[in-house]
Amino acid sequence: MYRLPFAVSLDKTNDLLKTIELEFKLDTEEQSIAKKLHQSNLPPLVRPQVISYMFGISYNLILAMSIYPSNYYRIYKIPKAGNKFRQIEAPRRFLKLVQRWIYDHMLSQVSLPSEVHGFTSQKDIFTNAKPHLGAKNIMVIDIKDFFPSIKSKSVRRVFKELGFPRKVSNRLTCLCTFDDRLPQGAPTSPALANIVFSPIDRELIGIAKKWGCEYTRYADDLFFRVI
Repeated sequence: MYRLPFAVSLDKTNDLLKTIELEFKLDTEEQSIAKKLHQSNLPPLVRPQVISYMFGISYNLILAMSIYPSNYYRIYKIPKAGNKFRQIEAPRRFLKLVQRWIYDHMLSQVSLPSEVHGFTSQKDIFTNAKPHLGAKNIMVIDIKDFFPSIKSKSVRRVFKELGFPRKVSNRLTCLCTFDDRLPQGAPTSPALANIVFSPIDRELIGIAKKWGCEYTRYADDLFFRVI
């Protein structure tokens, strides 16, 4: 197992800000961005190179993982209903570690509507089913190709809205996507899918209330219960 370097272990402390400012000689604007990110409980990634510094690795490795992702994924297929197959893109060990860190320190902090039950803390298929118990009529809609339908431009928007500079957002996006979309198998994909889809969740919640229904979502399944 890889051991996380010292800089990553400091990412919740003021010591990291001082370390990054000294190491990269940040200008006034970058210092301001770093401080805002830190106050938002996010790592102070003001330049793409800070990502590699925090992990204690060469920036060339970060570039390689993001520019040539096919070298850092194991691709295989698993059977699904109807004699079809689902392609899985499983990140190799170090890329998976980086993605897991992105999830833990960035994506997991984004708030989602309470009606979202898939891939969220302390919720599961059972909490999703609970609001619909006893209903005479339930409509379930499946979203086709949920992960693959979410493209890089939507992922990039997530990181920019969190407050990361454009170049950092671009690099984080490359580390979390494969072939210009979310890969099925990366630890960041479920959270990113939830975040990207959350504006639609909010619209559907409003529509459901107008219809006199109750709405929940578990991953790519939308549930509507007539109240």
